[in-house]
Amino acid sequence: MLPFYCGRLVAIRQIAAAVFEEFPKGKCCHVARAVFEVTGLLEVAGKSFTGAHHAWNIDPNKKIYADLGMGQFGDYPDIALLPLTTRLLIEDPIATRVQRLTEDKDLQGMELFRKEYRFLLRRN
Repeated sequence: MLPFYCGRLVAIRQIAAAVFEEFPKGKCCHVARAVFEVTGLLEVAGKSFTGAHHAWNIDPNKKIYADLGMGQFGDYPDIALLPLTTRLLIEDPIATRVQRLTEDKDLQGMELFRKEYRFLLRRN
């Protein structure tokens, strides 16, 4: 069974694709922040399997990662729900801390993005 928040992940991804040029390239931090604000899924950062810096979200209750930017690394679904044991994403505690502490004003374009998804800002 799919997690209850999947509809919101779809909406966030659609908004991001409409707001950001070349999405998902380079916008994973923005999307991870939006997913956190809308669903409460924690932000995680580290590296993708390519070695590139990347940010995504974690659902510790269901023990899955939710990644709306995986498509920038190849032929992956727009929304990837992956087990925590995946080798595609490598968590880094320091990068995760930086991601969580970065203020929205430091994420260029975040204000416009938030304006577009503000109707989703209801946490469950």
